[in-house]
Amino acid sequence: MSHRLKILLGFVLCLLLLGMPAVYIVLSWSSMHAFELRYLGQGTPRMKLLDPADPSMTSMVPYRIEVRNVRPYPVYLRELRLATQGALDTEYGMYSKFTFTGLVRVEKPTPPVPAYGVMQIEIDVPRNWMNSHHLDPAKLVGKVESYTATQQKWTEFSMWFDRITWRFRKPGVRSYRPPEYYLVPMKTGPMK
Repeated sequence: MSHRLKILLGFVLCLLLLGMPAVYIVLSWSSMHAFELRYLGQGTPRMKLLDPADPSMTSMVPYRIEVRNVRPYPVYLRELRLATQGALDTEYGMYSKFTFTGLVRVEKPTPPVPAYGVMQIEIDVPRNWMNSHHLDPAKLVGKVESYTATQQKWTEFSMWFDRITWRFRKPGVRSYRPPEYYLVPMKTGPMK
């Protein structure tokens, strides 16, 4: 084997080894429209404390929802807010990766929805809202915030970079973008 051919094969091998992670990052970056949602039904109503400052209990109806990942890589569900197609500004309930203990925001250890996998969640909707707004499951939409592992690693790096370089930047300029919501219509029949 000639010397030039060895150098050429080494160069091609290096390009392949460097190109595979780059292709994975590009393909796994987007989490937009990664989920399909299906309404499974209502659970048994229960009493729940809505606001720690208000000690009165509220009757909540859990809405069971199936979340299906349609991507070939795992995607984390950070938030899912229930709304109706006619009034997107009014939210009836929320699933969140975060919970509050007193005034402290705590992240729940939530696994990602696996590639082409399914996860079931419950969203508590106050019964008085459900009755007064006549919530029809066929008209529900999910306002979804999700992210991939690649996006999470980039956000962690960007926040670390911001902590180091905050003195040298203009006020209000960040190196990471805030999360974005996208709408997913709620299906009520069986998934295809």
